[in-house]
Amino acid sequence: MISSSSPHDGAVPNSETPMILLQSVLAVLRSRNLSDQAARVEAERIASDGVLVLRNERPKLMDGIEPVALAFRELEDELATLVKHQVLMFDLVPPPEGGRALPVSVAEAAREVVRLLVLISLEDHAVSRVRIKWDCDGTNLLVEFRDDGAGGRDRSDDIYRHVSERIQHTGGHWDMESTAGWGSIFNIAFPLDEPRNTFDELDGLTDIQRDVLSLVTQGMTNVEIAAQLHLSANTIKYHVGNLMKKFGVTRRTELAVQSITRNKEPVV
Repeated sequence: MISSSSPHDGAVPNSETPMILLQSVLAVLRSRNLSDQAARVEAERIASDGVLVLRNERPKLMDGIEPVALAFRELEDELATLVKHQVLMFDLVPPPEGGRALPVSVAEAAREVVRLLVLISLEDHAVSRVRIKWDCDGTNLLVEFRDDGAGGRDRSDDIYRHVSERIQHTGGHWDMESTAGWGSIFNIAFPLDEPRNTFDELDGLTDIQRDVLSLVTQGMTNVEIAAQLHLSANTIKYHVGNLMKKFGVTRRTELAVQSITRNKEPVV
């Protein structure tokens, strides 16, 4: 169910980026539920509070970790004004309360990536609702972002460049499904541990398997890999299937994460 309210509805966003802050002010000024005077007062309050927040460095958390539920609540606070004034309809699905705590760097990166995707959605007038879900599998923070836009986009589009760079900076991986008329789905995995130097699964790979694994890790589709390696898409599908069996995974995202976390990403 798409929700237009938040547990923190009305709360002052406490760590908004300048662009989210600007969008929040614009949302208030464009709101049909407020008089002109009320809108100006609310916009001034948001801008004033936001400037104070931006001037203060976010305090470091003890031991450099952040409870996953708290990290998600901070994201909710950042989006609160957009939720309140229904600029977009948001369905915010929090992670389990008892989930593994996140390194602060991962929590900050995940929130930044979500903010970037929200800003992209705001620029796409075909998007009216988004769904943001966080989960943990014990070794990764899993972020799912869905929109109901026109679809038909590609992860190589320039608008996703900063998204890709931010995810790669953390050693994470992402994939995207965008179907014309059905919107887009983004699945992102942020590893919670430092890369481990374990090589057993990779030692037995053939050269072609290493090449395929490298390109899967870069987020390429089977068709794109086939073109890169001058092979058929069916051949690539066969190799990807064998790699999944070898690593004991069922999804391409999981396969890429396994390669990254072992610090043995093959280089083409």
